[in-house]
Amino acid sequence: MIKKTFKVDETSFADIVKQVRDVEFDKDIEKEKKIAENEKNSAVAITQASLKSLHQEEVHKLKNKILTADSEKDKAEMETNTKSDKTINELKAQLQIKDTDLFRLEKNSKEKHSSKVKGIASNCLYLFYN
Repeated sequence: MIKKTFKVDETSFADIVKQVRDVEFDKDIEKEKKIAENEKNSAVAITQASLKSLHQEEVHKLKNKILTADSEKDKAEMETNTKSDKTINELKAQLQIKDTDLFRLEKNSKEKHSSKVKGIASNCLYLFYN
């Protein structure tokens, strides 16, 4: 085996070292870029999952509020209808009493009028014959 001596002057050696450093530096930068990209993608995925969960919680809360409001509205409507029905029935009862009273008054008035007419008629007949 023959050994040859390889001589490199300082400028050439500096160029070679610079090239090796540049290649290594570029490799390190690419590696760091990939790591950063992966970390960014993970962070985005975690954030999206978290936001989706929060969104679902808010939707669930709003649905519960809607159900509660609907239930309260139905209850209020039933109470209102019950009160209205009670008021209507009370008014019908009062109206029936008033109708009965009016019927009695009309009957009494007719009877009084009839007896007055009879009294006047008998007075007229009395005067006519006397």
